[in-house]
Amino acid sequence: MPKGPMTLREFAFRVALPRELILGVLINLVIMWLIFGGQEAVPLLGWLSVMAVVAPAAYCSLAFPTFFAIAEGVKRRTKGKSPPPLDPKFRWIWLACWRAFCRGAPSLAIGVTAVLALDHYYPTLTVPGWVFVVFVPLIATPIGALVFIRTLLSTERLGKPAGISTTSE
Repeated sequence: MPKGPMTLREFAFRVALPRELILGVLINLVIMWLIFGGQEAVPLLGWLSVMAVVAPAAYCSLAFPTFFAIAEGVKRRTKGKSPPPLDPKFRWIWLACWRAFCRGAPSLAIGVTAVLALDHYYPTLTVPGWVFVVFVPLIATPIGALVFIRTLLSTERLGKPAGISTTSE
């Protein structure tokens, strides 16, 4: 019996979640290894510090998955790969940018505040470099994957379905 197109929920859990977890761990691991692979101690503030990683990672771990999930959901719906179909003229780019900013900015503020608070109470604190190489990918990847999946599933509610007229005849 022929089956219809894969729903966004099926796509999210069968394809996107495993892909996001594997790619996220690999990308984050490589970035952390390149930055902190040879460092024995990482200071809280300064160049190549905890702040230098936490600030962009806090923003990017929520902003990028949000943007790309909206792009993926809109692409699948406009090409008819997932129901409900979406009008190909739907203008999604600014919506995706705005939602990405709105998810990333509070995360950035929380990350920076946490690091500055730690620096205030423990000004000489350093963190071993291997902690970043191991734990940043293990923390940032699941967060990014969950944000991607939730946002992808929310794209079912974007726009009006294709072929439905809102004008009365």
